[in-house]
Amino acid sequence: MKTAYDCAYEASGIESVTIPEIPNLTHWFCEEVSIGLTKLTQVIRRVVDEGVRDHLRLALSSIIVRVSNQDSDTRYASVHKTVSEADVYVQFKKASRKLAQAKLGMSDNLQPARVLNKDVLNVSPSDIGTAVGMVITSPPYPNAYEYWLYHKYRMWWLGWDPIGVREAEIGARPHYFRKNPATVEDFRLQMVQVVALVERILVKGGYFCVVVGRSKIHGKEVDNSSMFTLATQNAGMRLLTTLARTISPSRKSFNLSHARIKTEDILVFLKP
Repeated sequence: MKTAYDCAYEASGIESVTIPEIPNLTHWFCEEVSIGLTKLTQVIRRVVDEGVRDHLRLALSSIIVRVSNQDSDTRYASVHKTVSEADVYVQFKKASRKLAQAKLGMSDNLQPARVLNKDVLNVSPSDIGTAVGMVITSPPYPNAYEYWLYHKYRMWWLGWDPIGVREAEIGARPHYFRKNPATVEDFRLQMVQVVALVERILVKGGYFCVVVGRSKIHGKEVDNSSMFTLATQNAGMRLLTTLARTISPSRKSFNLSHARIKTEDILVFLKP
């Protein structure tokens, strides 16, 4: 079985590579880092065992922002970092080892998980395939956090299309500033559709737990919590409790200049 150490050793021995064409690559990655990432992606792509390959791709994904010039996962700003090709391999091995240790600490009694890679607005109960006892989720806070933006270079390096993700992302900021902008009503209708799906797949007595916060769109504050509560109650579910939680200033994952988010609500609903 090929390990991260094997991959790093093999990658370091590759004499030359053609760096992929990725927009603004030289702004966000120094040449040595791009060379290291290119070599690793090539080596990992040749790993036959799918489970091992996924492990290695996850480890690689986890270091891409760290070795780039992007400040952090939650701040899209370019800063100077001194990172060499060798550093890329070191970080990759550390990430893989951390992931392996996490796996070793997992219980043997865990039930298998199934990932449904699909736009939630196009999901039907038949896609789920079974009744569900509890749904735990956090819907987007419109105009507050752009998943595609903060993670787009991960997607590009792994061969995916972040622009396609942006177009389909619910609540992405560009949707509210295009020629025919999305509206609060558009978001409300999307959430009504999500709630309808949850109501259909939940068993009687099942729970629907939601973490949601406010948004600010074109200067107007949007109370997503009230919107979600009304949609869920209209679908026949009962609100059991609302818990307010303060978001730590040092851990915010949002664009505060747009969202002004200081608190979130944890909503717990019951399907009678």
